[in-house]
Amino acid sequence: MAYTYMEDIFSQPESLKECGYKLGGQAEIIEKIRWRSEKKGCKRIIFTGMGSSNYCSVTADRYLSEHGWLSLRYSTAELIHSCFHMIQEDTLLVMISQSGESGEIVRLLERLEGKIYLPGRQEQSGKITVVGITNSSESTLARKSTYTLYMNVEQESSVTTRTYMAGIAETLFLAMGINGVSYEKFLKGLLKCVQNMEETLNDSKAWGEGLKSFLDESDVSAPIWLLGRGLDFGTASAGALFFREVSRVVSAAEYCGEFRHGPFEVVDSRFRAVLITTDEEIHELNRNLAENIREKGGHVFIISNQEEQEPAAVLPDCGKWYSQFLTIIPIQLLADYIAERKGIKPGEFRWGSKITKGE
Repeated sequence: MAYTYMEDIFSQPESLKECGYKLGGQAEIIEKIRWRSEKKGCKRIIFTGMGSSNYCSVTADRYLSEHGWLSLRYSTAELIHSCFHMIQEDTLLVMISQSGESGEIVRLLERLEGKIYLPGRQEQSGKITVVGITNSSESTLARKSTYTLYMNVEQESSVTTRTYMAGIAETLFLAMGINGVSYEKFLKGLLKCVQNMEETLNDSKAWGEGLKSFLDESDVSAPIWLLGRGLDFGTASAGALFFREVSRVVSAAEYCGEFRHGPFEVVDSRFRAVLITTDEEIHELNRNLAENIREKGGHVFIISNQEEQEPAAVLPDCGKWYSQFLTIIPIQLLADYIAERKGIKPGEFRWGSKITKGE
């Protein structure tokens, strides 16, 4: 079935729910990965992917860092050419690609030829463990990984929506699973989040007026900054990609703290930013930044799980480790509205394609 971009967005809760239920069938694979990691003494994990397949692992990366792992995340293009030395025998390498055929992913697999542990083969000493996360069982990534986890969601016709959500779910389930969290506990949190996503989309007409007023006060073609800290920076990074792909707007992700160290000089009456803030401990710092930007004439739309000054989208609190599923939704809708204002079809590629095979 071919979906429009907006249909892709509104189908995400049901798609994520189905993905969550199907993950139960992959719990045995998670146990094998956990056993293999313990046997090899692996406490270093690298997540890698391109575009949204890179940003979807931010929550898993942070979760493992807080649970005693040396967790790293690289764009695959950087891992191949600049950081390949970081892949050691004690590394658990998690490669994410919805198609399993992205050019950089295939190139990395080529560089690792003969170095990947494959169950049942002889001469396995010194080999690294590769976990492939993909939506295609016939892909190069699925065929060449030690273990493969499947997204099990329907492919989009344009930019990534459902598969981005599935990528977050797969990497978070992996991170929790290798730390001994049961599938049932993971699923309970995920289903609560799905319910929150449905509520957010149902309420979008209400807070969507704030989105429109935010845009109506600024130049529709002006660049958009996305600001966040911690887990929220994952949404900022993915959101910047959404604006570029969906509405062809120049956009950049920046840490809230870093923004004060130089970038603040770009603030004027044409400046606009989306600020994501879901961590209660640093909420006031983020709110102060938004107020300072507004004082200088800039425009800020806030995505938060606490009461905020308009324009803002106030979302349900679905828990720290599930927030990345929820905070992207207002950005997806904002990107659609910008495309509509610019008179372009949202998410339609001009120069690229759904699968990028060239480096």
